[in-house]
Amino acid sequence: MIKNHGQKEYMRVKIGPYKNWIGPYQIADMIFFWCEKHPDEKLMERWDYKLQDKFGDWLANDKNGDDSRLTKFCQWFESKRKRKIKVKIDNYDTWSMDHTLAYIIVPMLKQLHETKHGAPFVDLCSVWMNLSKCARTVIPMESLCSRCIINLYYMP
Repeated sequence: MIKNHGQKEYMRVKIGPYKNWIGPYQIADMIFFWCEKHPDEKLMERWDYKLQDKFGDWLANDKNGDDSRLTKFCQWFESKRKRKIKVKIDNYDTWSMDHTLAYIIVPMLKQLHETKHGAPFVDLCSVWMNLSKCARTVIPMESLCSRCIINLYYMP
């Protein structure tokens, strides 16, 4: 901490929120605002839900199946949008960087623990065969890779 004209200076990290993608399907969702995001099977049979999907496809693709002008514009617009990130680091912040980073990392890990986003992709070959019920029953032996066969051979 250094005093500068009576004010204390601190390391500052300001990171703005992620930008939301706005594309043809999101525009269709905005137009059909009354439709639920994840409807059940019964709602999917209604005319407005069917029309919403078809309208999104129509906005996204041209008659040849390529990206439409709207899709290309949305991609161009997205490439121009930048997430606001501002970092100010003084030379004393790097003297004990592990201690400095701990103040940032610990709250982030706690937040990650509270709100996880998705699940990792796990290849069945990476799982020991005796731990994975579906690997023994669903996947035929001929389709297993060499790593899976080695796991089977050395299985305890």
